[in-house]
Amino acid sequence: MFLQLAFDIILTFLCFVHTLESAQITISPKCDSMCGEVEIPYPFGMNDPACYAGKWFEIECLTKSMNNVPTLTPHLKATNLEVSSIDALRSTVTIWSSTFTLNCHRDFVISEPDIHLRGSPFVYSQERNKFVAMGCNLVTYLLSNAVQVGACASICDSNDDIFFHSISGNYCSGKYCCESSLPLYLSEFNVTSERLAGKNRSQSDCSYAMIIEEAVWEKVSAELADLTNLKFTAVLAWEIVDSSLELPDNCQNSYITSSERSHSGRTCNCYDGFVGNPYIPGGCIEVIKGISSNCESETIHHRGSVYLSLATILASVVGSIILLLRSWWLHKVVRKRVAKKRKEKNFKQNGGLLLQQRLSTGEVSVEKVKHLSLKDLEKATDSFNVNRVLGKGGQGTVYKGMLVDGQIVAVKKFKVEGNVEEFINEFVILSQINHRNVVKLLGCCLETEIPLLVYEFIPNGNLFQYLHDQNEDLPMTWEMRLRIATEVANLAYRCLELNGKKRPSMKEVASELYRILKLEMKPSTQQNIEETEFAGIEEYQSWAASSVSDIGSNSTLSNTIPTSK
Repeated sequence: MFLQLAFDIILTFLCFVHTLESAQITISPKCDSMCGEVEIPYPFGMNDPACYAGKWFEIECLTKSMNNVPTLTPHLKATNLEVSSIDALRSTVTIWSSTFTLNCHRDFVISEPDIHLRGSPFVYSQERNKFVAMGCNLVTYLLSNAVQVGACASICDSNDDIFFHSISGNYCSGKYCCESSLPLYLSEFNVTSERLAGKNRSQSDCSYAMIIEEAVWEKVSAELADLTNLKFTAVLAWEIVDSSLELPDNCQNSYITSSERSHSGRTCNCYDGFVGNPYIPGGCIEVIKGISSNCESETIHHRGSVYLSLATILASVVGSIILLLRSWWLHKVVRKRVAKKRKEKNFKQNGGLLLQQRLSTGEVSVEKVKHLSLKDLEKATDSFNVNRVLGKGGQGTVYKGMLVDGQIVAVKKFKVEGNVEEFINEFVILSQINHRNVVKLLGCCLETEIPLLVYEFIPNGNLFQYLHDQNEDLPMTWEMRLRIATEVANLAYRCLELNGKKRPSMKEVASELYRILKLEMKPSTQQNIEETEFAGIEEYQSWAASSVSDIGSNSTLSNTIPTSK
C-alpha cells in the first residue's frame, strides 16, 4: 500500500519536473525576450548584464522609421549590425547585409560598407552563405585582412548593360553574375575587381558584390536595378569564448572562430530529435513524429530536456523518497501512540485496573488465560459475522470461531454497560475453573471498545433446549424440568460469592451437578448423563453472573446454561 503510494507520488513528482523542463525557460524575470518582432534568446540579451553572456551578445533595441512608422529593431551593440533573427539551436544570428558597389558612377551608387568582426565570437557561416558578384567581364575578389580568400568571374556581351539585366540566384553560372563559397573563419572582408584579360569594356564597368544567405539568394529573381535597393541577409555563426561562463552539460569545445588552438570556444547543441535552446539547462524539448488517421503530422511532446542535470534529478528523487519514508515512519509512530492510548482507555473502561488488583491477590491464574488480539478474533469469527452467532444473552452475544491454530472457540462480546464488576467477577471465576464438565475460559481481549471473552466450544446444545424442548433420549416431566432449573440456579448463585472461602469448591460443584443429573432420571440414561451433562459452552457462566431475580426467568436460564447430550 505504502510502496504504491510512494510510487504514485514519485511519478507525480517526475511529471512535475518534466513539466518544468518542457516550459520555456528565461534566465531572469527581468530579462526582455523580444525586441519588436524578433525573439532574443540567451546567450543574447538586453539591458541587464545578467541577461546575456558578455558584451558581444548584448542586444540594443533601437527605434527606426520604416515607411514612416517607428519600429523597434535589434542591433548587436558591439558591432552595430542590425539583427534579423537569432537561432540558438544552430548557434547562428542572421544580420542585414550591405552590398558593395565597384566602379559605379551613377547617382544611386551605394557606398562601400566597413564590416569587420575581428576579436569577436562571430564569423560568417561558410555553410549558410555565398559570395556573389554581378558585373561584365570582371573578376571579383573577396579579401580578408588584405589577402585574397575567394574570387569569381562573370562575363557578358560588350553591348550589354548589366544594370538592367535580370538576375536569378538559381542561374548564376558565370554570365552576368557569379558566386563562390566562403572560407572558414571569415570575420572581416573587402571586395576588389579587375577586367578579364582579352575582354572588351562593356557599356558599364559598374559591378556589385555581397555576402548573402544562400537560402535567400536561391529565391532572388529581379533586375539588378531593383536588387540594389533591396536588403539581404547574411548568417553569422558564434561560439562562447568566455571559458569562465557556466554552461549546460550538453556543450562542447568548438573552433568556430579559429583553428590555431585545439579549440577556440564552446557551442551547445540539442541531441537528435530535440529542439529548443541548448544554452539553457532544460531548454531542449523532444520532437516526435506521429501519424494521424488522415495525414502525417509532427507533434512536439514536452518530455523535458535530456540535459537537465542527472545529479539534480537523482537528488530530487532520493530526497522525495527519504521525505516519504520519514513521513511514513512518523505516521506509523503517531498511529501506534494513538492506538496505545485507545487501548489504555478501553482497558480502564473494561475493568482492567480492577482485574490487575485481583491478579495481585492471586485470585486469577495468569498462566491459564492468554490475551488475544482483536485482529486474531476478527479473523476467527469472520469479522463477527451474523452467521457465526451461537446465541444472545442479557450480557452479550456469542460467536463461533476458529483460531489460527485450528482450535474451535466461542467468542463472547460482553455488554459491560457500566457493570464492570460483574464482568470482572465472571472473568475471575472462570479463570479458576478447570473441570471436564464446565466450559473452560481460554483467553480475553480487554483493549477493545467491547471486551471479549474466549471459551472452549462444546457442540452439545444448552440447558434451554433440554428444559423446553422434547428429547426422546431424556424425557422429563414439567416438575423435573422446574426442579433442575431451581437446583442449577441455586448452585450458580453460590458460585457468585465474591468471598472465595464461601464459594463451593470445584469438587462440590461437580458433585452437585452430578446429583442434579440423577434427579428422577432413568437408569438407562444415567451413565450418558454422568459423562457429558453440563459440559456446555460459556453461557453457563454468563447466567451465573446474573441476579437471583433473573434466575426464576425461563428465558434467562435458556439463554445462559448450555449442556451436553
